[in-house]
Amino acid sequence: MPGGRSRSFRLGDRSELLVEHLLAGVAFTTPVPRQEDIGVDFMCSLITGYDERANLLKAGPFFFVQAKSSAEALAFEEPHGLEWIKNQENPILLCVADREAGAMDVYSTWNLLCGVLNGWRGLKAPTCIRLCPGRSGSDWRGVEDQADGSQDILLGKPIIRITHDQVFDEKSTRGIVEVISEWIALDRENITNRHAGMYWVVGPQNYRTGEPPSRDGIAISLVSG
Repeated sequence: MPGGRSRSFRLGDRSELLVEHLLAGVAFTTPVPRQEDIGVDFMCSLITGYDERANLLKAGPFFFVQAKSSAEALAFEEPHGLEWIKNQENPILLCVADREAGAMDVYSTWNLLCGVLNGWRGLKAPTCIRLCPGRSGSDWRGVEDQADGSQDILLGKPIIRITHDQVFDEKSTRGIVEVISEWIALDRENITNRHAGMYWVVGPQNYRTGEPPSRDGIAISLVSG
């Protein structure tokens, strides 16, 4: 609006700027213009190494980022939104800004496919999908089908927390890249398998924030019998 901007919008703007700043330490980051915003805020390529001889930072795997100013659930209810989130071809990370600490918590959405592939077990497609950062359940897959027909994807604890000080320390950024790279690779493997007609999801039963996911997870067949 001329001469001003909604306070809530401005707080969201600042959260996005903080997330972009922190991402820039570990990834080549391109903001999505507001006119082109269809559900993600940044398109990123992870910085996977440094060629000292060529003075070159190497571009790595591609992923999307949705920035958030709180850990509230991200809901998809409209048919076009549900269709979009269920058919992703790239990993999506949720980055929740902590403005007071100058930091962010990063969540993987790898287990979204555990919910999406419920249809292959004969279950009705959900009327709403909610991505719930910070919430965990008794089942390591993190899928809760609700009585009203909606579905909660429990993203669990952050895969990593990134602070302002870390993104200016090369040793710290290498560690961050190692963690994010493994989570992206896990998600990419499941997405690729799904689009190739192999309907199972591989994921860690347990993990620690700030450490790569264990490859001792379980492959669960989700194909209906």
